[in-house]
Amino acid sequence: MPNCKTTLKPDSLTMNKKLFILFLIAVVGLTSLTFEPKFSYKVYGNVANYFENKNDLLTFFDFHKGDIVAEVGVYEGKNVCGFSLLTDSITFYVQDIDTIHLTQTHFDKIIKRCKRYKKQLTNKFILCFGTITQTNLPDNT
Repeated sequence: MPNCKTTLKPDSLTMNKKLFILFLIAVVGLTSLTFEPKFSYKVYGNVANYFENKNDLLTFFDFHKGDIVAEVGVYEGKNVCGFSLLTDSITFYVQDIDTIHLTQTHFDKIIKRCKRYKKQLTNKFILCFGTITQTNLPDNT
C-alpha cells in the first residue's frame, strides 16, 4: 500500500469570511472611537500657537456653558472649530467680511473635520457676514 499522507486544509472560503469579519469589526471599532488630538494649530487653529496647552487656552478665554461668543475676523473658522473641541453648549457667532473663504459649505466641512475628534458637538454656530464698517452681529454678542 502506498504511503499516503492526508493533509487537512481549512476551507479557504471559510477562512476568508472569518478574516473579513475580523477586519470589519476592527474598522467599526476604530471609527467609533474618539481620541484626543495633539494640541497644535493643525487641529485647534492658529490660536493654539499662543498657548502651551489646551488648559492654558481654556484658562485664558474662561469659556462657560451657555456663553455667547463672537469671533470677528474668523477667516475660515478653524479657531472656532478648535474651541468647540474643548467646550460644550456655547453659541459661537462666526463673523467675517470675507465671503470667499467663509461660506456655509466651507465652514460645514471644517465642523465635519472636527467631528473626527469629538463626535458630539454641543455648541451652536451662527455665521455672520459684516462689512468694513459694521459687524452685523446681534447686540448680545
